This record gives sequence, C-alpha cells and structure tokens, in this order.
Amino acid sequence: MATTKELENILNQINANKPKEYAGNTVSQETLGYQQKLSGIENNAPGAYQSKNQDKISSIMDKITKREPFSYDFNADPLYQNYKDQYVKLGNEAAQNAAASVSALTGGYGNSYATTAASQANQQYLSQLNDVIPELYNAAMSKYQAEADDLYKQFSMYGEQEDRDYNKYRNDVADYQTN
Repeated sequence: MATTKELENILNQINANKPKEYAGNTVSQETLGYQQKLSGIENNAPGAYQSKNQDKISSIMDKITKREPFSYDFNADPLYQNYKDQYVKLGNEAAQNAAASVSALTGGYGNSYATTAASQANQQYLSQLNDVIPELYNAAMSKYQAEADDLYKQFSMYGEQEDRDYNKYRNDVADYQTN
C-alpha cells in the first residue's frame, strides 16, 4: 500500500501533466492565408460553357437539311430568256433574208420555195437555242453545288471554331481544378 506521501507525489505528477484549459479554436495566420486563397479560386471558377457559335451552326444546319433538291426549269431561267430573245430575233431576220433572196431569184414573186427556205432558216436558229439548254442546265447545277459547298464550308468553319472554344473552356476548367 502506498503511503500518503507517495500518493501526494502521484497526484502532483498527474496535475502537472494535465492539459491546459480549452480556450476555443484558434486560427493560425497560415490557415487564414489558405482560406483567402481558396475563396479567390472559388470566385474565379469558370461558369457553365456558353457557345458563341451554336446559333450560326444550327442556322446553317437547317439550311443544309431543308434545302430543296436540284431542279431546273429553262423557261424560268432569265439567261435562257435572253438567249431565246436573241435567237428568235436572229431567226426572224434569217427567215426574212432567205425569203427575200429566194423571191429575188424568182423575179420578186413569193412562192412556196421562199416560204420553205424562210422556215428552215428560222428553225436553224431555234434548234441552236435548244442546244444551249444543256449548258444552262450545267451552269445552274454548278451554281447549286457551289452553294451547297459554301454551306458545308461555313458549317465546318463554325464547327472547328466551336471545338477550339470548347477545348479552351475545358483547359480553363482543368486549370481551375488543379488550383
């Protein structure tokens, strides 16, 4: 059994090693610095991605998907109408010249040969007019294809820009997460 003196020494030793009274949380300057840095980083967080080009991309895509198939009506082509006017005029002049030439050979009297020659001269010009239609068709088809190519180039250009913008955004998010 321990003596009173020994018990007193043990009690003094326990009291000497007892923790200090709790004084509440104390925040070090280092912790305050980290809190400020964290607040700054959180305030600079990238927002949700906002596309600058999505409206343009959607508009072009609508133009591509809603495009009418190619068709060509030479009667509605203003260029054909110009050719038609020229060839009809030239055909009429050729018919008049042919009729006059044949009539001159017969003493100035009209005859069936003069009428036939005039008709043939006129028909020759009208058939030349019909020969122009395939060229005009090809020109219209080329224009239609060029317009389609232009739409696809615009779509590609805006799509590539969108990819670059989104990749930059993803890099900003990755940098933010690293911080």
